[in-house]
Amino acid sequence: MTTTSIPDALIPVLQNDKHLRNDDSVWILTDVEAYDSSFYGYSDPQLLFKVGVYDLITKRIGFATFGKDMAYSMLKAGLAPPPWKTPQPLGVTLHRHAHDDEPKGRYLTTATLVPIEPLLHSVVAPARAIFVAMKHWPNAYLGIWEEQEKRATRDNAIECAVLQIVGLFSAGDIRKACGASAAEVTLALKKLVAEGKLLPPTGTKRGTKYRVA
Repeated sequence: MTTTSIPDALIPVLQNDKHLRNDDSVWILTDVEAYDSSFYGYSDPQLLFKVGVYDLITKRIGFATFGKDMAYSMLKAGLAPPPWKTPQPLGVTLHRHAHDDEPKGRYLTTATLVPIEPLLHSVVAPARAIFVAMKHWPNAYLGIWEEQEKRATRDNAIECAVLQIVGLFSAGDIRKACGASAAEVTLALKKLVAEGKLLPPTGTKRGTKYRVA
């Protein structure tokens, strides 16, 4: 019987757990383990998601944690919602967009999908065995990200409508095209400006106009 050995450079090396943040680039190898946790001892618990990953920057494996906003960003980029029975077909690189004139509030995070080199697939089996040995027990169920999935589908529809427009347009034009609410369209347009896909709006509040960058 013959066995296939893993190149020394691809033998899984474990790194410390991490919260996903700006410029992280990971390949998700496991399904989602959801749990409630407080960021600070005095904070209200929030729903977090833990996955086993191959870190495409450090070339090591480990656990990565993220919240609902980042789950939305992954879905919007094109990942299918969990449960995930196999490693993701593509990696995820995260981008955090700084505030312009608003010093407070959550940062907008977007995701980009990146290809995985075929050779890296040799890491999957030993890495997943390590994650199981470390008591990683995924508990995702169908619909666990239903709220984020609906939001991502809606925002992608708004973005698709926006990027087809030539010349100036208003939020009202997009509402008519998509049937989304005023609040949903306004928030989506603000995100597209932050991502650089739209130029900064011009005009007064009631006469605000946008243009594709």
